[in-house]
Amino acid sequence: MTGRALRVAVGAVLLALTCTGCGSGGAKPPTSVPSAAPSPSATYTCTPPGGTPTPCSPEQYTQEQGQAQLAEEAQRVYRRLVSELAALQRAGGASTPSPELAAVAGGPYLAAQQATLTRLAQYQAKVTGEVRIATLAAATGAQAKGFETALLACVDSTKATVVQEGKPLTKGQLVAEVVYFRREGTALKAWDAEKADPKRC
Repeated sequence: MTGRALRVAVGAVLLALTCTGCGSGGAKPPTSVPSAAPSPSATYTCTPPGGTPTPCSPEQYTQEQGQAQLAEEAQRVYRRLVSELAALQRAGGASTPSPELAAVAGGPYLAAQQATLTRLAQYQAKVTGEVRIATLAAATGAQAKGFETALLACVDSTKATVVQEGKPLTKGQLVAEVVYFRREGTALKAWDAEKADPKRC
């Protein structure tokens, strides 16, 4: 295979590391006293990802706290995912998913990552240099797409390089993605993703 063809085949290796308001309620005021529309108790404040804090009901606050805990769990999963992918790519890829990779990824996300690792192994190439998570934050829109939670993730591979037999082939980039998570059994896994604007990083 020519160097150009190999660059096309493995050029996406580094890129592959990377493949919601509140309402109102409350008791009505006496009819004899003019009043503005009732609102939830000011004791509770909800802040959607990227949004502005607003008063919300106890039920909405509880729901938001549950989503925040889910996002924190997803962040732990994603950090494990990037760490394992980086280790496998430094080792020269793999023909099958490692137990750790299978524990943190599934569905289309796992399929795409494993395809990249398989190509890396076939071409006897590997990744050298630093790969780090630059941004990791909760994102909206997961429930509308049928997932449990989502993260905006920015992975900085600008100091990493794909090499073959010691020769550099492709430099890494700063890549942004929105990763969607789904639970398989009891395990929360990265299940799908879409590209995001790197300016959001």
